[in-house]
Amino acid sequence: MGKVILTAAVGGLCSAALYLAVLGSIGALVLGYFAPLPLFLVGLSAGNLAVMAAGAVAAAGVGAFTGNPAVAGVFLVSVSIPVALVIRLALLSRVGADGRREWCPPGPLLMSLTLYGLSGVLGTMGFALMGGQGLDVWIQGMLKTGLAPILEGTPGIGTPSDSLDALVETLAMVFSAMAVASWLVMLSVNGALAQGLLSRWGMNRRPGAAMASLELPVWMAGMPLLIIPAALLPGETVGILARNILLILLVPFLFLGLAALHRLAARGGASRTVLLVAMYLFILFVGWPVVLVIGLGLIEHGLGLRRRTVAACPDKED
Repeated sequence: MGKVILTAAVGGLCSAALYLAVLGSIGALVLGYFAPLPLFLVGLSAGNLAVMAAGAVAAAGVGAFTGNPAVAGVFLVSVSIPVALVIRLALLSRVGADGRREWCPPGPLLMSLTLYGLSGVLGTMGFALMGGQGLDVWIQGMLKTGLAPILEGTPGIGTPSDSLDALVETLAMVFSAMAVASWLVMLSVNGALAQGLLSRWGMNRRPGAAMASLELPVWMAGMPLLIIPAALLPGETVGILARNILLILLVPFLFLGLAALHRLAARGGASRTVLLVAMYLFILFVGWPVVLVIGLGLIEHGLGLRRRTVAACPDKED
């Protein structure tokens, strides 16, 4: 028990330190990106109680350092709770009919985070409406507050008011979707990295799951279709909210498209790693191929592209 407590305390403090690094310098943003990593390491090696304790320690550390309970609350909601949720699902298992232990697959983990992110967007809308503002007005006000100091200190960008108004008006339309999508990617990367490290160190509680094994529930395809009519509305609250929800619901299909590409890359044999690195670099630096990957994910979900590829190449491992 003492070892678990020590592990939780150290993991929580490391997570808080990484998160607080961003507050000290915008150049330390990359460190803040890995704030969930220590919590994932604790949870995937020591279990549910340990990760909950580590998340509480991290949030308390953030609050104590900043002297602002609101900042600690943001950390708790955006990092500690979702990591604990993922760990809770990831460590679920059962014994199958063949006597082998079956672990929770990646699909439910991704969907739980997606639904959690959607609940955050809906909660933000409720908060804005309670303040007597539309969602767009509230987001624009928040963006102006955060971006004004950056623009004022950036030479050659034009007058602060002109630059700020143009930038805020553009970002506000899809800000919620951008925030949730980047948050989903952040947690997914940190979770996969933690599992990989623990597997290498022999400290993992569950086996890893290959990217190519990702599958989404059948009902997932219907959710974006239900949102499309509302997304076409011109309203500044309902329309913006629906468009952001639609974009968030497409994020799991981005992961599914990447899973299909992983399976296809496996057919390259020894050159698989080179193909995957080139693919990710192309998507990262060009940008627009993300749309094609999402489309591939939709096709994969609807037509079973990955399963047909498995049948055509059964001797390749994920």
